[in-house]
This record gives sequence, C-alpha cells and structure tokens, in this order.
Amino acid sequence: MFSRSLVALSSVLLLSCGAQQEGGSETLSRADALEAIEGKGIAHTVSDFHQAAARGDEELLKLFLASGMEIDSKGEQGITALMWAASQGHLDAAGLLLEKGADPHLKDGDGWTAMMSAKALGYTRTVRLLEENGARR
Repeated sequence: MFSRSLVALSSVLLLSCGAQQEGGSETLSRADALEAIEGKGIAHTVSDFHQAAARGDEELLKLFLASGMEIDSKGEQGITALMWAASQGHLDAAGLLLEKGADPHLKDGDGWTAMMSAKALGYTRTVRLLEENGARR
C-alpha cells in the first residue's frame, strides 16, 4: 500500500507543478486519483467536487475528474461544478471544466445557467470565456 500511496502522491505533485508524467501524459489512474483525494481528507462526493469548483481549486478538480466524477453532475438545486466556478468568478477553474467537456448550456433548478450567474455578478472575463465556449447570453 505504501508504494501505491507514493505513486499517487508523486503524480499529484507532478500535476500541481505542471509537469508531465513519463510518456507525456498528465493522467492518473482512477484508483490513484481516488487515493489522492482521500489522502487529502476529502470525500469523493458531488458536494466536495462542487466545493472544489466554488473555491477554484484546479488541482482538486483534476483529481475528481481523473477519479471518474461526472463533470456535469448536479447537486442540490441542479447546480453543476461549472455553475459554481462561474458564479465565484474562478476563470481558470471554469476554463478547465469547459476544456474537459462541461456543458455551459445546463440550467439549475431555477433556470439559471453558468453564464447568467457570471453576468449577474459582474464576472466579465468569465462571461467572455463562456461565450467563447458556446454559451449564449
């Protein structure tokens, strides 16, 4: 178990520094990503995934996605990780989620999209990013 933990930790450190693993891949196995998440004392839940997006924690978002978390998973009131990142003005986190395939057209339980939240809160750079990725005003 020690060697597996060490592999997961070293992979996380490489990814957080922007380094690539041997062979040019920045991907972790699902098991290593799960272990890295648990090693941080975080549960593998939609709620924790969304909290990472709300904080703009790109490293943790990458781990959740590598672990198999559904990118457009909805939490309470139908909110997605992209909606959380956009509503907090986390441009880089929103960009990562869009790059990995998050759907900018999804609506929450009140009919709001990530674009609507970013626009209402004055995050103009996030609005521009969403538009560049197909979101409509």
